[in-house]
Amino acid sequence: MSGRRIAADLSIFGGGYVRSRVGLFFALIFPIILILIFGAIFSGSSGPISAYVQNKDGSSPVSIEFLHALNSTKSITLIPVDPSQNFTQYLLSHSSSDGIVIPKGFSADFTANPPRPVNVTIYGNPTSTSSAIISGVTYGVVNAFNLGRAGAIPVIGVQSLSIKSQSYKYIDFLIPGLVGFSVLTSPMFALVNISSQYKRDKIF
Repeated sequence: MSGRRIAADLSIFGGGYVRSRVGLFFALIFPIILILIFGAIFSGSSGPISAYVQNKDGSSPVSIEFLHALNSTKSITLIPVDPSQNFTQYLLSHSSSDGIVIPKGFSADFTANPPRPVNVTIYGNPTSTSSAIISGVTYGVVNAFNLGRAGAIPVIGVQSLSIKSQSYKYIDFLIPGLVGFSVLTSPMFALVNISSQYKRDKIF
């Protein structure tokens, strides 16, 4: 095996590879396109979750305050639905499973003396993460209203602390994967022709 032959062949092969538009596209441009596409798909934002809400109690002060409390959590964004609509059909027609219904008489039952039990209906999908978040936020607001109505003082609180750690995104795993994909597949497809040609030319 001659080192001069290998160097000369490598120079010729590299020059031909650079002049090949198809080779340059699949080796350089195509991985960049994949990085941009998959990065845009999987780089979802962590904003508030949208949930439909139907207030059947009209503009009663307690129901308005309840909706304001839900919005003030910054975890969910409420989308109002007209009380005359069939709420279940409305969710299905909008391809959604998350919703909250405030019943008629909500304010009157809450302010009655003694207060009368009243239920806020939560629609959701048990397998959906967004439904679990909406349910948890609603339960938290309901408990706060119950404490306020009973004049109770919360005894146990929760303190949240954050620990800074390196967090990885989808793009962090995508770039090394595409680089490895290009490095492995390009020689694999070219190996058959190159090896047979080198053997014919007695380079090997």
